Amino acid sequence: MSSSPASPTPTYPGPPPPLHTHPSLPILLDPYNRQILLRGVNLSGDAKVPLHAPLAGTPEFFTGKDSTGSPISYLGRPFANLVEAEEWLRRFKHWGWNCLRIVVVWEALEPHSMGVYDDTYIDSIAQLIALASRLGLYSFLDGHQDVFSRLTGGSGAPAWTFDLVGLDLTNLVDTTTAALDPADATTPLSTPSSRLWPTNYTKMAVATMFTIFFAGKELAPSALYQGAEEEFKGWNVGDVLQEAYVRAFGRLLRRVVEVQGGQGGLLGVDPMNEPHPGYIGLETLARWDETTDLHLGWMPSPIEGMRLAGGEAVEVAWYERCWPGPSWPQKRELRNSGRQRVWKHGRDDIWAVEGVYSPSTGEVDNTYFSRREADFNQLYTSFLTKFYSAITTSHPSLQHLYLFLEPLPNAPPPPLPPAIPRDRIIYSPHWYDIRVLFEKHLTPWISFDVLSLARGSRNLLAHTYFDLSRNYEANFSRFCEKPHHGELPCVVGETGVPVDLNNMGYYHGDVAVQEQMLDAIVTAMERCGLGYSLWNFTLSHTHNHVIKRAGDLGSSSSSRSSSWISALSSWAGGSAAVEENSNIATHQSGDNWNSEDFSLVSLAPHDLRAGIASMGVYRGLRMKRAVVRPAVVAVAGVLQKSEFTLASRRFVVEYIANEVRGGGDTTTSTMTTTTEGKKDAGRGKQKHTQSESESEFLIPRLHYSHIPLVQLSISINSQVALVTAVDETPVRGLAVVAVAGNEVLVRYEWCLRDERLRVWVEEGGGGGDGGGTGEGGDSRGRRVRVEVRGWEKVGWGWGLW
Repeated sequence: MSSSPASPTPTYPGPPPPLHTHPSLPILLDPYNRQILLRGVNLSGDAKVPLHAPLAGTPEFFTGKDSTGSPISYLGRPFANLVEAEEWLRRFKHWGWNCLRIVVVWEALEPHSMGVYDDTYIDSIAQLIALASRLGLYSFLDGHQDVFSRLTGGSGAPAWTFDLVGLDLTNLVDTTTAALDPADATTPLSTPSSRLWPTNYTKMAVATMFTIFFAGKELAPSALYQGAEEEFKGWNVGDVLQEAYVRAFGRLLRRVVEVQGGQGGLLGVDPMNEPHPGYIGLETLARWDETTDLHLGWMPSPIEGMRLAGGEAVEVAWYERCWPGPSWPQKRELRNSGRQRVWKHGRDDIWAVEGVYSPSTGEVDNTYFSRREADFNQLYTSFLTKFYSAITTSHPSLQHLYLFLEPLPNAPPPPLPPAIPRDRIIYSPHWYDIRVLFEKHLTPWISFDVLSLARGSRNLLAHTYFDLSRNYEANFSRFCEKPHHGELPCVVGETGVPVDLNNMGYYHGDVAVQEQMLDAIVTAMERCGLGYSLWNFTLSHTHNHVIKRAGDLGSSSSSRSSSWISALSSWAGGSAAVEENSNIATHQSGDNWNSEDFSLVSLAPHDLRAGIASMGVYRGLRMKRAVVRPAVVAVAGVLQKSEFTLASRRFVVEYIANEVRGGGDTTTSTMTTTTEGKKDAGRGKQKHTQSESESEFLIPRLHYSHIPLVQLSISINSQVALVTAVDETPVRGLAVVAVAGNEVLVRYEWCLRDERLRVWVEEGGGGGDGGGTGEGGDSRGRRVRVEVRGWEKVGWGWGLW
């Protein structure tokens, strides 16, 4: 692995400026009252599983050991070391990202027993966040889970949490209380219908764990702690689980601020990724809702799942895909013919004890979970309040953290926790095109409103779109509207593209459709003024080959990788070796978690070759034209519009400028209007902090360096202030515009090589009606339009590129 940083002389700009919310608008501002949009990536997809993660179905899976026989550990996720981390974080900044969502699962913090923490791993995450802060990157912590735990087919909670409840993990598959990937390496889990892990949300093991975690006292009052810790004697198991969870993440967050000597670039924390209600509020035990709960494979109803877990043999329906279903039952067969039991020997069946059903008489209390006093929204907000209060009072540097509120993908937002200050909450919904995920196919010229489909609507005529970005824009705009959380800043916590769609043509380096989809997603978020964190970055991503970093290989005498592949792999920022036909199961390729393939970076040879031509800045980056794009870094005012059109490379930003007074001496300028932009205009004396009027935009060379003519135009209230051509030479200019009888000073600096455009808009010294109201501006301010476009030579004239 190369130890050289991205620049010959490492520079560390220091922590990014602290952010605060606007008093009346749902936006984030820096100390100069400039609006900041957070853009970044989830780090990382493979942080959901330990290093050398054993496959489901293997003897090691339930033992707490990895595939080498050592105790499981997440150390080395997401990076092998800080040298490797710095290399990639510097690239992230080149790509225009300013924020990281750091994925951490409970099992990584407290893997083997309650109260025993992996402090080495905790230190590594704290040091990663501190490094990101020194490099000027924001970060927020994601308490990640999928279907509660890795042991139930997802990620999150450690095995000992199931022991507290009394569940025997080794019998999950036999009793159909969880669907797990088989250990058979020939299983084609890349096919859509075999992606069964999301169905575990409605299977007994996961539904039970979520129900007890959030509503143990209310719905399972008999489930008392039976462990050795005196502190928890007499506690309900649900309260013990919540307390352990809060303590584990509190330990990590305290360590972060200790390592970096304060909050630094740490913005906040998402207490739990995509929490699920389990059985809470379930109206009947006879069925799950087929329109909103994914049905694939063996799908027991709630009561069937409880009976199977209790040791009964039960007939269960098998579901397969259809459209617009999305699935339908094909057959019913007897499951658990061996009458295995999920409850541990000597432990009671909690739901039988509570009277939900009777194994002996067959009686069922169908309305148990809807009749009892247990509302999931109230229980969830109570958990958020407990978590946030415990964290923010545990260390002075944690007092001002933001709470990131992240419900299930495409789901309505939960109510706001009343005990948490409104200005400390960021709404962070997750959105995916679930039809594309489900079918692994995209037809760009026709798409469907998946937000409506996810909520049960089947009116296909009303929900069909022939413009992908407009469809996605309509979805994202609904995240921002009242009565949802339109009054909160909104940063999309997860969204992305399954790169293995359309028969996985990307194996040969063709990502045109994937790039088109990602561009449509990001364009839609830009139009809605949303920040975002793309899913995901996974450095260990593989396809075609199983690739491991050198530090993870141990003895690799069986490697048959060719020298050219190994050489190309070294371009990815770390040494790598490639094994073809490895004895590691091929269905654990992709992001190394449930065969997902979302990673924006890959060590695959064609991805590396694509980066070589870009001098390594983009090496390994997939769909780079959609990822790396012109973007708002900061606007001195309130953003009204931001849009980049990939096909024409046209970038347009409109904002209401803050009111900032210039020095008033416009005669010191060497020009009043510039068209050439090659001279350094005089700026006059500044009597204010320069950044108060400075807007900054990322203009990547990737899109413009090869175009014959790049044009910049700036207008104020629809009045053109300047139009100038730009090349690799640094450009500065100034214009004075008369707007309603008042002078407005417009200055800019731009150099394609530096990839930064800066624009200042200031009121002249002649007075007038003023502009915005200071903090973020308002509708009375000057409406500024900045446009960048590329032109090419067409015959005797110029045309849009």
